Amino acid sequence: MERQCGRRMNRRLEAIRNGEVDALLIDKDKQKSGYFSESADGLYKVFVESMQEGCIVLSPAGNVLFCNDNFSDMVGLSKEQICGTSVYNYSPNTDVLDEILSLSNLKVKLEGDVLCSNGTYIPTKLSSTWVDSGLERMVCVVVTDLTQQKSDERFTSLIFEQAIEPIIICDKQVRIIRANNSALKLFGPEIINRNFNEALPLFLQSGEQLFLNKQTGVVKGTEVCLLAQDGRQYSFILTIGPMRFRQSGEYDGWVITMTNITENLRILNEMSRLGRLNLIAEMAAGIGHEVRNPMTIVRGYLQMFHRKQQFSDYKESFEIMIDELDRANGIITEFLSLAKNKPVLLSPVSLNRIIESLFPLLQADAFCQGHNVDLQLGDIPEILGDEKDLRQCLLNLVRNGLEAMKNKGIVTLVTAYDCGKVMMSVIDTGSGIPPYVMENLGTPFITTKENGTGLGLPVCYRIADRHNAKLEVETSSQGTVFRLVLLPTNA
Repeated sequence: MERQCGRRMNRRLEAIRNGEVDALLIDKDKQKSGYFSESADGLYKVFVESMQEGCIVLSPAGNVLFCNDNFSDMVGLSKEQICGTSVYNYSPNTDVLDEILSLSNLKVKLEGDVLCSNGTYIPTKLSSTWVDSGLERMVCVVVTDLTQQKSDERFTSLIFEQAIEPIIICDKQVRIIRANNSALKLFGPEIINRNFNEALPLFLQSGEQLFLNKQTGVVKGTEVCLLAQDGRQYSFILTIGPMRFRQSGEYDGWVITMTNITENLRILNEMSRLGRLNLIAEMAAGIGHEVRNPMTIVRGYLQMFHRKQQFSDYKESFEIMIDELDRANGIITEFLSLAKNKPVLLSPVSLNRIIESLFPLLQADAFCQGHNVDLQLGDIPEILGDEKDLRQCLLNLVRNGLEAMKNKGIVTLVTAYDCGKVMMSVIDTGSGIPPYVMENLGTPFITTKENGTGLGLPVCYRIADRHNAKLEVETSSQGTVFRLVLLPTNA
């Protein structure tokens, strides 16, 4: 009998020496404790105890057979207090522990919380492996503290969500898998799970579409345009960076940052337009009167000849010449209205009253072209303005809107008072303003009309400038909105 016990002891010692046994469960005074074998101390104990992660060895029933110092420090209990107790005492995630102790899963990697003795929880990653010591099956669990990682993830997520610029993340198939709040607000939540090239078609300044694909590398500071589904055009500075997680260096996807410069370009274009307008205005002030004087003389002589009997055969020709001179004089009148130093008498006026007085004329113009004009006048205070100028601005904007609609359409005049400002909007249902026209909007003599002078909108911009107001424009494939923003008399 003693020989059999000796042989079993020798086999166990031999197993320990060969490293086949990592830990033994010792029943000492009916108190189970886990210990590393003395013979395996040289390699295994040093390795496990020096691990930065926590480590525990569990029985199939979930009892803790062994824990290292890091796990003991993690939960705030001594090894003696931990060993022999149930692992379920240290985690609220019973489903995770059930998965680890399931014999059907020999290796498991899951995330779960570890409960500390002070009642707090530590986020961890649990990596488990079943081992067979020859004496008993056990499961070894490495517990990695994810507190710093989770903190970094929250910090990164906070930056991601708080960023003003739209940030979009795509996977290897160029499918949008995530977008921050700025991107969702600008492009809509429907872009998620869509192909990037289809959801957000980007075009270079050359007009060529920029496609995101497997060959796309790093892109920095490239100016692109985006035509949104609502017809609006946006400009962005684009940055594309590959997203890598694997050591192989292969791309796992892309991070796209889009800095919106639409408003910056609008301001630059506005400054450029005002510069050109001022130059032309100076020319208008310098030569307008000089050109009009000889034209007046020529018109007078034509009227005189028109009345003489000996020129009766040329009566129709005289009428044509007089009409053309009158048309030229009208252009000069518009040209002179561009003058920056034109005297303006600002007084309290009712914008609604001006619109109502012009409504019959506007409605008649609309009927002649097969369109209609609708009024949606809000409760607005009086403004400081020049009534003649404001009438001219309104007529120009409405007539532009009527001419922009090919089929039967409607121009809507809307007035409103918001945030201490009076706004008059002229809304048409045309097909929108082409991009090449938008770039030069308000520049004199640029027009898409066959018989247009290209002075209507520049005059409106100049009138807005003289009233310390803003003329804003929004255009899409569903129509265009011109909005005159003015200050009330009490501002």
